[in-house]
Amino acid sequence: MADARSRLTPSLPANYLGNCLIGKSAWMEVRPLLGEGGMGFAVERISGMMDELEEEGGRRLTEIPSTFDGKMEASRGVFIGVAGSPRFRLYEADFGWGKPKHVEVTSSASISMAECRDGSNGKKSKNAGAIKKIS
Repeated sequence: MADARSRLTPSLPANYLGNCLIGKSAWMEVRPLLGEGGMGFAVERISGMMDELEEEGGRRLTEIPSTFDGKMEASRGVFIGVAGSPRFRLYEADFGWGKPKHVEVTSSASISMAECRDGSNGKKSKNAGAIKKIS
């Protein structure tokens, strides 16, 4: 999932409050992920997907309601979700009871990312959530 506010034409304002996300899938063989350089391989694939989103602009956003049915193809293998982004600035969210001390996405087969609490936007790497179970 990616923040799609700036990908719309015209783009939504920075203070827009609501969901405006777009998803993209990358299917990969497991073997390259498990070998040496597997993390780099995954990063390369995810970066490529983000580049595709940039190239597509808001065009794809108008197609989503007719094409997304919320189902994953079970026959394609194990699905691992990646949630969050260092750009969402979750540690700056304050709904009246103070800023969060910890942000976490909990799932048995997901990887979650958030910016560092110190606001370094991931430049000082915090833990990215680990895959707890793949089966």
